Amino acid sequence: MKLALSFVVLAVVVSLIPEVILAIQKFVSAAVNLVRQILQPAKIIRIQRAWPDVIDDITSAVRSGAPLEQGFIEAATRAPNEVRKLLQSAIAKLRTGSSLTQTLDYLLTTQIDAVGRRLVIALKIANSAGGKDVLTTLQLLAEAIRRDLQLLDQLRAKQRSAITGAKVAVFAPWLVIAVTSAQPSVRAAYTSPAGGLLLVVVAVVCGIAYLWMLQLAKLRIGSLQ
Repeated sequence: MKLALSFVVLAVVVSLIPEVILAIQKFVSAAVNLVRQILQPAKIIRIQRAWPDVIDDITSAVRSGAPLEQGFIEAATRAPNEVRKLLQSAIAKLRTGSSLTQTLDYLLTTQIDAVGRRLVIALKIANSAGGKDVLTTLQLLAEAIRRDLQLLDQLRAKQRSAITGAKVAVFAPWLVIAVTSAQPSVRAAYTSPAGGLLLVVVAVVCGIAYLWMLQLAKLRIGSLQ
């Protein structure tokens, strides 16, 4: 009897192995996506903050008499690591004979962030206009991007405040439950079927409210219009 029961248990365990493996894979995938979501905004912020310095380098090169194409190459090679990685393929195209316009058009087809796209479009306009308009266009763009980044910092501060408020709002009911459950009569009420149902309802409402607050406080970090 025990041997038969052991075989049954073993068969059940073996049959559950694919489901367990699938569950582990889903958990690992969710954990990786969560880490990416945590790290991605910080990476985007670093890239966005680097673009004004790249524009300043291009402006300085053009002011000193270098062609716009050469100024772009020099600024890209001196740019911070994240931006330099984005521009490596563009630099390679320029060095293999592609024109600046062709290279800029190529950049617009890549996964460059919104601030970088603004720089690329401004370079296209400056390249077609030529003359003193190049410096004016680049200077105005650098100033506009810095203003936008400052505004975005203020929005992020408000976002953090909203998320903190959501966490406090979710934590408060459970704090009240924990404090009141110190009394035996209240604890008995919570352990009753009705009390258990109440706790489930509170958990569901808190979860929905928390996700809703996160959605309301969400910022599209990657887009800077």
